[in-house]
Amino acid sequence: MAVSAIRVLLVGALLIAGRAAARADDVTREETWPSDVGLQVGVDVPAGAVLAVTLRPGLPWARLHGGLTWNYFAFGLQGGATVALVRAGVTPTATLEGGAVFDADLRSPFSGLSIPTALRPSLSSAGYSYVSGLLGLELGNPAGHAFFLRAGLTRVWSTLAGVDSATLTTTPLHLAAWAPAVSAGVALRFW
Repeated sequence: MAVSAIRVLLVGALLIAGRAAARADDVTREETWPSDVGLQVGVDVPAGAVLAVTLRPGLPWARLHGGLTWNYFAFGLQGGATVALVRAGVTPTATLEGGAVFDADLRSPFSGLSIPTALRPSLSSAGYSYVSGLLGLELGNPAGHAFFLRAGLTRVWSTLAGVDSATLTTTPLHLAAWAPAVSAGVALRFW
């Protein structure tokens, strides 16, 4: 599945780069106000696959996004803001986003996880929330379609309920960690 997603992203990046090069001489399109509503499709760590609606809040250098995520185990929600002060074929960006992945039962044999017996009760309802700060580049027409690649840090936290008696406690286990964050995808503008 990951290889297919990477192939789709690479093909999208090549198509967008070709369209951006073909429109390099179209100065009138570049000077117009960018499209206000679009769609963002990508792969994100820690969220998984992302499908989001994008909106420019009346500022050509800012974009908001919000949508659904899927990480193989559960669905979630994600929202964020991207700032791009320079408008060019290759645009540096800064993104702040956050989200939550809904609880899933990871004890199932269909999950593909090999979980020690002592930890199984604590994973009966596992979900997490996160906030990420990312720096990146967009390749393409800033007023049209663009491929993006971003990297940064994320803060992830989770509460695992139902810790079993082998740990001599029944209180929820609260976990939090800093981790690397990566995001790649395609931003399409429609209106």
